[in-house]
Amino acid sequence: MTLTAAFAALVILFIACSTGGRPANGFDAAVAAQAAATRAASPFLLQASLFITNAGGAPITLGLATVGALVLASRRETARVVILLVTVVATRLAVEGLKLFFGRVRPAFDTQLVQVHSLSFPSAHSANSLTTYVLLACFLASGRFRPAAVTIAFAIAFTVGFTRILLGVHWLSDVIGGWAAGLFAVLLAFACDRRLGAQEQ
Repeated sequence: MTLTAAFAALVILFIACSTGGRPANGFDAAVAAQAAATRAASPFLLQASLFITNAGGAPITLGLATVGALVLASRRETARVVILLVTVVATRLAVEGLKLFFGRVRPAFDTQLVQVHSLSFPSAHSANSLTTYVLLACFLASGRFRPAAVTIAFAIAFTVGFTRILLGVHWLSDVIGGWAAGLFAVLLAFACDRRLGAQEQ
């Protein structure tokens, strides 16, 4: 698949989640109901989700991006420092803007369990974790370790997304839309990295 086709596929997926996924969507509602049943049946899984979901929050993703930027700066990879920081910050701001644009309400969740004050679509934790962890894996891991690092990065992002559903603060379509937005940002960062790398040669 070409980069252009990948961008187009992600845009289509995002639009499908924004229009087809909503509180009245039967599949979203069914997944939310199953998540509620799982929360009630497994206190351990609930507590684990409360811990793991923090990996997609602003303090950790922005903190790790800053550490990654410092490592890249020590390697004199200035272009990648800029690409990493701009992509992570821009994705976070873009997702918050998209939340306001779509105005989707969250599922009815336990406010004593989780404190969230923003709108629902797309999931910021899903988008920001995918963007941050995948870019860090690609930019920091050396050649032979990179595939494993990228696999772990995607696994973390997917796990964070699932915790948002399990905790009842997002619809499934919010999370998929967030992953689509995050992957779009990653591919855009790769395109910039490739272009700048070619110019330096």
